[in-house]
Amino acid sequence: MKKLLKYSGLMFFWLLICAPTCQDNRQGQAEREQTKIDLEREKLFSDLGADSLSASSLQALENAAIQKLADVSDYLKLYDDVTTDSTFRDKAREMILDRLMSKEISFLFPMERSDQFLAVPVVQFLAERNQGLPKILAFSVDSIRIDTPFTRINDSTYCGKLRFHQKSSWKGRAGNMPVSEDQRTIEIFAVKQNKFFGKEKGRIWETFLGNMK
Repeated sequence: MKKLLKYSGLMFFWLLICAPTCQDNRQGQAEREQTKIDLEREKLFSDLGADSLSASSLQALENAAIQKLADVSDYLKLYDDVTTDSTFRDKAREMILDRLMSKEISFLFPMERSDQFLAVPVVQFLAERNQGLPKILAFSVDSIRIDTPFTRINDSTYCGKLRFHQKSSWKGRAGNMPVSEDQRTIEIFAVKQNKFFGKEKGRIWETFLGNMK
């Protein structure tokens, strides 16, 4: 993840130095910097655009998946804050959904007065909270770690699992349930897809979250 951020920063700098300038004495420096950026850009597409991923690249993507699950928990806190401007809450919702493999992804929550768990689509989960009618009052995750490393399942997809500690509680008929603490796993995917860097397009690997187990 840090490598991707580093390269993204370099790409942004490259766009800046390519802007028209009337300072001729900076032309040589700009050309040298552009050469460096071109090399870094080629390395970016080489590392993340490769047909198969090295052990270090897979580990970087697994770390990115861990961060994305942590992000979901953080963005949900922002989304739940009704004192926050609606623009920021809408953006938080967007960022949560952007981290999912699809809009059909579900999270698991303990059912009222039962040892069973209910799969709740994330889209429904967010809609109920936005309407002020949340059935799940609390939801947070921590202690996220790799459960199953990424394994290649086809030419454009790797699949793995994270394990984490989940805290959640329901709004039941007889009142609010105590906070339930459970160990969960969640599917993670690394998918090769098109990505734009300025005006250029390349196919790189990105991580997404799947269903909870």
